Amino acid sequence: STIGGTLGVTAAGAIPGSGALLVGGAATFEAGAPHNITLNNPLNTFLSVGITSGKDGSIAEINDIVMAASTIGGDLSVTASNGGITGTQALSVDGAASFNLFGNCDLSLTGANDFDSVAFNGGRNATINDVNDLVLAASSASGNLDITAENAISDSGQVSVGGTASFDSNTSGDITVDQLNVTGLITANTVNGNATIINAVATSFGGSVGGQYSVRATTGGITDGGPIISLGGLILQAPGTSQISQNLASIGGLTFNGTGTLTVAGTNTYTGDTVLTAGTLSLTGSLATSHVRVQGGTLRGNGALGNLTSTGGPVRPGNSPGSFTTSGPATIGAGSTYTVEINGLPAVTGFSQLVTPGATFGGILTLPPSNT
Repeated sequence: STIGGTLGVTAAGAIPGSGALLVGGAATFEAGAPHNITLNNPLNTFLSVGITSGKDGSIAEINDIVMAASTIGGDLSVTASNGGITGTQALSVDGAASFNLFGNCDLSLTGANDFDSVAFNGGRNATINDVNDLVLAASSASGNLDITAENAISDSGQVSVGGTASFDSNTSGDITVDQLNVTGLITANTVNGNATIINAVATSFGGSVGGQYSVRATTGGITDGGPIISLGGLILQAPGTSQISQNLASIGGLTFNGTGTLTVAGTNTYTGDTVLTAGTLSLTGSLATSHVRVQGGTLRGNGALGNLTSTGGPVRPGNSPGSFTTSGPATIGAGSTYTVEINGLPAVTGFSQLVTPGATFGGILTLPPSNT
């Protein structure tokens, strides 16, 4: 059918559409809550299209699709064969919503949407807003991803993004996206909720999290790609080489439990504990206001510490050799070792040292093989 103006279709049953609909104006379809609306001919064209009531809805168009306000009792599938998908009006979908694009086309759904779950596949950039919780199903985009929800954000399948990814919860909701494959910077922002990020590749991150911020890279390392605030503490885990270069101030503490190496390079002023449970923490900056607790792994490097307590891992000042200076007492417990490199004189460049106002040693003193 070819219609130069608007189209409104109301039925007491299902609305199928096998032939192409060429509508020059706005198109609206109403089938009632129990009935499906199927408009999946790829040659359809609409100025805008909306479903005011229906169960499952399927919409296809050859060019750009502009989504008008819609209410779907079941699932919604929207496919643009040769264009983007946009919507500034509310889409309410009780089931799964999926949006399919091709090439360098964008998805932008910025209205007061309410999705049970949403997926996007193909296309370049994706921007999605939701007024409640939002679950991301398996999705992919070659460009950037921008997700905003009023409450919690989570994922139920792998979300692959070729560019950056941003997740923003506007109230007290948590962000838990643990099936990511994001190449670019990952940013999480919450008011007072926690954020958990698990990424399949080397990870650059940033953001402002009112609760605890946990970042894990399952391969490669972790780097700080943007400003970091984490009032409930920052937890990092990675098997590769990681580095935090900025001066951390507004975090509740730092924990590293990866199998790789984390280099802390900034002049940090946070007062929470720094906890090492596995891997290596290499200090090239300062932790002068933090109580450093070694529960596993190896602490090494040069710089200032607050208190130092080691109960389960080696403390090894320097990176061949060097010095730690504590402002408070240092304790090397029974489950720990203290390793000193001796290559000559003077201190720091010739031999390692721990400078402290008070020390308790109950562990083991070791010398590297090259010193014996």
